Formats: sequence, structure tokens, C-alpha cells
Amino acid sequence: MDGVTIAENNGAAAKTAALNEPQIMSDITLQPQNLHWRELLSRAGLRSCWSFPIMTTAKKTTGVLTLYFHNDRAPESSELEIVQTAANLAGITIERKLSEDALRESEIRWRSIIAHLPDYVGLLDLKGNFIFANKVAPGFAIEEVMGTNIFDYVENDHKEAFKETMNKVLQTGKPHSYEIPLNSPEGIIWWSNRIGLMKSDGNTIGFVTVGTDITNRKEIELSLKKLSGAVEQSGSAIIIINTSGNIEYVNPKFSDITGYSADEAINKQIDLFQHEADGDSHEFWETILSGKSWHGEVKNKRKNGEIYWTLISVSPIFDEEKHITHFVVISDDLTKLKETQTEVERLSFYDTLTGLGNRKLFKEKLKDTLKNPDKNIKYALLYLDLDQFKKINDTLGHDAGDNMLKLIAEKIINIVTVNDIVSRFGGDEFAILLKIQKTSDAGNIARKILEELNDPINIMGQDVLITTSIGITVAPDDTENPEVLMKNADLAMYRAKELGRNNYQYYTDEMNVEVLGRLFLENELRLAVESKQFTLYFQPQIRIKDQSVTGIEALIRWNHPQRGLIAPDQFINVAEETGMIIPLGRWIINHACKVAKSLHDQQIPPVKVAVNLSVKQFQDPSLPSVVENALRESGLPPNYLQLEITESMLMDSIEASISMLKTLKDFGISLSIDDFGTGYSSLSYIKKLPIDEIKVDKSFVRDIPEDQNDMEITAAVIAMAHKLNLRVVAEGVETVEQLDFLKRNDCDFIQGYLFSKPVSEENIAQIIKE
Repeated sequence: MDGVTIAENNGAAAKTAALNEPQIMSDITLQPQNLHWRELLSRAGLRSCWSFPIMTTAKKTTGVLTLYFHNDRAPESSELEIVQTAANLAGITIERKLSEDALRESEIRWRSIIAHLPDYVGLLDLKGNFIFANKVAPGFAIEEVMGTNIFDYVENDHKEAFKETMNKVLQTGKPHSYEIPLNSPEGIIWWSNRIGLMKSDGNTIGFVTVGTDITNRKEIELSLKKLSGAVEQSGSAIIIINTSGNIEYVNPKFSDITGYSADEAINKQIDLFQHEADGDSHEFWETILSGKSWHGEVKNKRKNGEIYWTLISVSPIFDEEKHITHFVVISDDLTKLKETQTEVERLSFYDTLTGLGNRKLFKEKLKDTLKNPDKNIKYALLYLDLDQFKKINDTLGHDAGDNMLKLIAEKIINIVTVNDIVSRFGGDEFAILLKIQKTSDAGNIARKILEELNDPINIMGQDVLITTSIGITVAPDDTENPEVLMKNADLAMYRAKELGRNNYQYYTDEMNVEVLGRLFLENELRLAVESKQFTLYFQPQIRIKDQSVTGIEALIRWNHPQRGLIAPDQFINVAEETGMIIPLGRWIINHACKVAKSLHDQQIPPVKVAVNLSVKQFQDPSLPSVVENALRESGLPPNYLQLEITESMLMDSIEASISMLKTLKDFGISLSIDDFGTGYSSLSYIKKLPIDEIKVDKSFVRDIPEDQNDMEITAAVIAMAHKLNLRVVAEGVETVEQLDFLKRNDCDFIQGYLFSKPVSEENIAQIIKE
């Protein structure tokens, strides 16, 4: 009767409900509260009623039991007892029905809530058998799980621990949390569970488990653990900085390299560990804050104050909205590689006897000087050749000759200024590059050198008189081309010798009569290109390990109709300078591919064919299409073509060179650096180049084992190349002693007259077979 408004004067039942006590009316027509019911009661023939409240066990009225009679009647005591009992039974029945309805509604609500929970809820009996589950893991059906035991799904290695957890819950009455792997038809899944007791009337009747599938989280944790392990064990220093440059993480290798602990580095600005950068700091931050990566060599400082070089790579880290949050910095210590490079450069570019730069260094400096000349001055190149120096070596010995060369070098250095360049070209030849105001200044310096050498030099207790012949050429008066300038000085020096030695001569146009011969050569060469007067010779490349032929280098020859075979050193420079190298180079690539494919078709063991590229070829935008067409038309698999470029070609425009090399590499061919060690190259760029091989220049191999410097250079180049995972080919191998040295230093391949001189296309097949 909850929610029902009761009026006491609205009949017997109402009065019973209002007063919560029985109402006995022997004549209901006489009762004032029944006046408005009288006519209705009369028509029904009702005269008396007994009304009893139906009450709950809590004495709350939930209804009324009313008996009506057709005559005047008062109940006897036994009747009162029966009716009261009936009212009590009705109260109990109604109360139970209401409780059952409330319980049913509660269970429906509970099941609805449980069904929509993201977690997995299960009820277990005390033995661990499932008696309820709102849902089950993928691969199961609820009907299959009901009645099964939870231990059936627990991995064997974890069953004992899980049993202990359930016992703890029983013993303590407190819920416990745990993570556990479970078996499922779809494999192992990880479960995060909280288990507690299920009670009824104070008695423990089972367990309640609430679980979450954490398989994805576990997989992420495992991936993060692997990643963290890789970062922690990395051989590179790894630093994470925020966008303000503050360090938030460093791995152990950072501490090994810098000497700073993680606590000392974290929250510090990364610039604090930097000594000096190759580039502008503003440009660096502008690059990475724009979302681009940055790579370069940076000079840093260790905790002990030691300066060292690193090769670093900086990449941005983005959040889900593509905003930069951090940067990861990967840093490699270049100290040892730099030391190796410095030593290689010292051995490659300096004369160990006098300490002067050698021919290679002089040519580089001359080239740089003339590329960016001072417009207010002139430059004079003096080429010195000591007169009859061989006699000193033959009579007094090489030690005496070496001592004289050192003394002469000192005399020359004392005559010129610190802004001038002095080099020893080897043997008894020296070169000087002077800055002068007028042409006669060069003659004055030459005269001082001649006068200085007029005085005898005491060598090993003997006074020795030595003279020199000097050739002089001036830039820009004579030429601004470094190669031509050196040739001019050489011509002038020989004119001095022709005029009796111990004098100097300026270059003149009359000395250059060969220019006319060059013009004639250009015309003949143009005709030769048009009429295809060329042929290819091939020199095999040998694998040292088993002395098998693994490759052949294609070498051009001019089959002149009157002069016969002409070597490339007599016409390649002219072809390069006139641009005829482009069509000639195209023919070389095409024909080399066809020859290699023909060798393959003859069932000869397949070998790689190597083709040298010239500067103009390498800079030609059509080079990739030339290579692609040659491979397609010949049918030669790309991995059997190798293109060779020189260091100097690469360093002229390093970014353009890298782009061209990557384009060529995409065809599947291999790339080699020829004449390695004869030019400048940064290790950071060498590492970025998509090259497979380097070729040690024959100038280093030629004097092995007599020249200790060349042996050290060659060994250093091989070691450095292997550190960079590059193959090494030594050129110009002519003696067994050279081969033995290269074997001892783990050189991979050799090429030279020891095994074979260049042979014609017709003969190369036989050499490969043999």
C-alpha cells in the first residue's frame, strides 16, 4: 500500500488500514463512515463485515482482508482466530512476493551492469570452478567455460603461484591482485586480475574475480623492454632532449664516451657538452625544429677536458598530433677514425723526409688558390729540379742524399715567406707557390735560391756542391688552369737544364709548341669518336684468397689507323676537356656490358665488369639513363656491373655526388672509389656514400716493400675500409712481395701485371677459364 492515500471515513477497509487494527461491523448500514456506500451495500444485500489488516513481519500494513455477510453477524472467537491467521498468512505471502520481485529486479540490474563492464567478471566456487562469467576471452564461448576449473587455463609455470594467491585470499579475507598468463585457443593471453571472496549470510561460498586483458600492454612492455635493452646496450651514445635542448635521458655509452654520469647530464643543456660545431648553431636548431633530421661531425669536450670528435644524427620525435616533443641524438665517437684519417692524410699528403707537403697536397692547394684567387696579386709557380743529384746518391749513399734534401728544404723555407707554399714532389724535385706583386719578384726568389746553393753543403764531413734548375710560370698571365700551370713550369725547368743548368727560366709561348699537336689530336679524336676507332682491353681482378678471377676492368684503347693502339693517357684528358668523353664514355659502358654478357652466355664463370667514369661523365645528368639502357640492351644482370669514381670527383660537390650515387645504386649495380688515398675526403661523407669497394691507388703499391711510408698507408687504408665494411682492391700489383704484403694485411682483391696485363676482348675469356 506504499504511495496510497488512506481516508479513515471511507469504509471499513479504509478505517482498518488507517488505524492498523481489525474493524468488526455487525450492521454496516448503521456505521456513519458507510453512509455514502449504503445504497450500494443495500443493492448487494450486504449487512455486516469483518476487516483485518494484512501486515508484514515488521508490523507494516500492506493490505486489508475484508469479509462481507448478507445478515447481521458478529464473529465468534474461533472465527476471529481463523480470519486473523488468514490475514497473517496473506501478509507473509505478499512480503515474500515483494522480496522476490525486488530480488529479481536487482539481479536484472546487476546482470545488465556486469554485462556492460569492460572488465571480465567471474564467480568461482571454492574449488575454482566457474559458476558465472559476464564474458570470456577471445576463442572461448561462455557455455564452454561454465563448470570448468580456472586452473585449466593457467600456464603450468604459474599454477603454484596462483594457488598461493587463492589461499591468501581465503586466509586473510582480503582481495589480492596479480598478473598471470592464460592459455586460450588464440595463444597465450595475459590477464590482470583482482580476486576476492564471495559470501552469503556471512559464509564464504566462493571467489569473485575481476580481470582485464593486458596482452597488448604486455606486448608493448616487451617491445619497450627490447628497445630499452637495445638503447642501453647500444655502442652509440643516445641522448633524448626536449625542444629547449635540455637533456632528459642518456644511455650508459654516453657516460663511457663523455665521462659524465646520467645524473650529471640530465636537465643540463646539450650545448654544455659541445666544444665546437662544424656548422652554425642557429642553422642546426632551425633545421631540427622544422621537423628535419640533422647529421654532421661535431667537436665535443669530455669531463676531463679532452676534446674529441663525434658523428651525430639528430631526429625529431612527434606526438599523435604531429607536434615535435623531443629529439633523439645518436652520437658515435670518431676519435680513433679521426686519428686514422689524420695519419693516412699525413702519410698521403706529406713527405716524411722533409716534412713538406708532397705533390698531391701541392696540387690541391694550387687548385684551391686559383679557384679563389686574390685579384690584387699574381701567383708564381717555381719548379726546382736538383742538377745531377743521382751522383750524390751513387757516390755518398742514400743517407747522405736524404740529409742533403732536408738541408735544401730548410734553405728554401728560410728564403720564402710563411704565406708561400713549398712542397717536395719526390726524388730531387721541389715546387714553390709564391704570392707576388710583379713578375720579376719570382725571378728574385729564384736567384736567391741559386745563390744560397752556390755555397758547398757539408754532408757527412764532406763539402758537396749542388745546383738546381728552376722553371717559372705566372698566373694569371700564363694561365689560370692548375694543370697547365704545372706543365708550364715543367717545360720552363727543362729549358733551364737545356741552357746549362744552375739557372732559372720563365715559361714562354714558344715552349708550348705541343699545343699545335694538341689541336691536331683533338681533330683526330673527334673523327675517331664518330667512326668508332676504339676497342676495349680488359684486366682481370683476382680474389687473393683463392686467386680466382672475380672481375675485369674495362680499359679503353684508341685503334688509330696509322699509329696503331694508343694508350688512354695520351687522349683521355683531351676527350675530357673537349666534352668528347660523353659519347666515348657511353660507348664504353654499352660495350663493356655486352662483353660481360657474352662471357656469361659462353658458360664462363660469371665475372663483374668495372668501368671508370670521368668527371664530366659523373656530372652528366643523363648518366643514369645511359647505365639503364646499357643494362637493358645487353641483358647483363645489374649486379655484374661496377662503376668506378675517384675521391676528387666526389668532393667537388658532395651532396650532388651522393644523390647521383644513390640513383645509380638503385639500379642494383655496385660502386667503387678508384685511386683511394690520393684526395681529401671526410669520414662522415665516406660513411654516407652508398659504395661497396675502394681501390688502393697503384702509387702506394708500386714501391712496396721498399717504401715504408707506402706500406703504412696501404695497411691503414685496408684497415679503415674494413671498419666501414668495404671491399678493398689493390691496383698495380707486380711482384710476389707486394702480393705477400697485401695478403698479410687482409686485402680482398688485387689487380696488376703479376697476374695479367690488360688483354683484348678475344683473349679475356681464356684468362678467366684458366
